[in-house]
Amino acid sequence: MKDDYMFNPSGWVVDEHSANWKAIKEVYGEAGVQRTFSCEFHFKQSVQRQAKKVEDSNSFISLCDNLMKAYTKTDYSNSLMSIVVTILGILFLILELHR
Repeated sequence: MKDDYMFNPSGWVVDEHSANWKAIKEVYGEAGVQRTFSCEFHFKQSVQRQAKKVEDSNSFISLCDNLMKAYTKTDYSNSLMSIVVTILGILFLILELHR
């Protein structure tokens, strides 16, 4: 190996375990995290696991599926916004119930 070689991959594909993401962030910073992706299998596995925790699991799965299948940045942004709006709606309901 050359002495001037520096390992600098263009990105990573990892499972959903937080330790993977944390290690990449510690070594490569936020820029490394931005170049990291979850594989489809582990993303779907995580969605199924998290869906068990929400009341409307079919809607949650559909929102996550749309996010995964986004082909453009616009599609991704729109899917992400749908998830954020859904979460904010749930939080609003929770706050209203506790007033």
